[in-house]
Amino acid sequence: MAEIEFKRRGTPLWAVLAVLIVLGAILYGIFGRRAPQTAVAPADSVTTPTGPAAGTPAAPAVPATPAAPALPPARAFAAWTDSVHVPSAPDAAAGYVADGVRKLGAALRERVPMAGGQHLMVDALADTIAMPSTTETKRTDAMQAAFFAAAYAMRGTPPGEALQTAASRLVLQRPITAQAKSVEDVFKAAGRALRDSLVVAPTQTKAP
Repeated sequence: MAEIEFKRRGTPLWAVLAVLIVLGAILYGIFGRRAPQTAVAPADSVTTPTGPAAGTPAAPAVPATPAAPALPPARAFAAWTDSVHVPSAPDAAAGYVADGVRKLGAALRERVPMAGGQHLMVDALADTIAMPSTTETKRTDAMQAAFFAAAYAMRGTPPGEALQTAASRLVLQRPITAQAKSVEDVFKAAGRALRDSLVVAPTQTKAP
C-alpha cells in the first residue's frame, strides 16, 4: 500500500502568534494611553460656599443690646445688701463678708471722699477677713471694726449714728454663721446709710 504524504500548507502557528502579540501591543499603545482620566481634587482643596445663595436676600443685622449702665458704688452696695444672704458654710460666709466689706469701702469712697484713713482701714480689714488663716471669731471682730470705721467717717450724721448702733449689736465671740441675721442687718444699715444720704465729713458743710 502506497504511503500518502500530507504537507501542512499556510503560515506557521508561531508566526501567527507573533503577529497577534505585535498587533495587541500597537493597539494598547494607541487606545490605552488615550483613555480619559478623571481628575480628583484633594479633600482640603474643596471649598464649600458659606455666603447666601444667589438671589437670596441677606438677613438684616440685629442691633446689639446696649449694656445697662453700672450703678454708682453706693447704690451697688445697697442693692447687694438687699439681695445677697449669709451662706451657711463658714468659708463661704467669710467670702460673703469680705466681698461686702470691699463694697462698703468703695461706697464710702464715693460718699465720704475725704475720709482717707477710714478707706484704708476698711480695705485692710476686708483682706484680713478673706485670709484663710483668720479664725471665725477674728473675722467677726474685723467685720465689726470695718463698720465702726465707716460709722466714724460719717460721725455727726444720722446715717453714721444708725450704722454705729447696728454694728454694736454684733457679738464678737460668735462666728458669722451663728449670727447671720445680725450680720445681714448691719450690712443693710450700711447700705441704707450710704445710699439715701449725701454724707459729708463733719468739718464740711452739707450741700443744700
